[in-house]
Amino acid sequence: MAIRYTPLELDEPLLFGIGLSGTVSRADKQNLLALADRCLERGKLHIILDMTGLTAIGGGGARVLADFQLSLTSREGEAVFVGAGKTVRRFLRQRFDDMP
Repeated sequence: MAIRYTPLELDEPLLFGIGLSGTVSRADKQNLLALADRCLERGKLHIILDMTGLTAIGGGGARVLADFQLSLTSREGEAVFVGAGKTVRRFLRQRFDDMP
């Protein structure tokens, strides 16, 4: 099953939430990059990505998320990854040594 995006209802107007579900494959890399670009174009700098619905994500998808975080932090934004698995955490740690 390909990756699906679901908007999250959040009470805080400065936060933008997206639920990710399905499987992130190599073909979805462009979809993740497009999602990141749309968020940045619309000034969405404080993102919550709920990844609890993902069944699988590889290193390429995790690397795109790490690059997305780098883009956000360079603009004084931040993404919070909820339910991130070991693969995502490993790639985030490689990009951000001091990130918890």
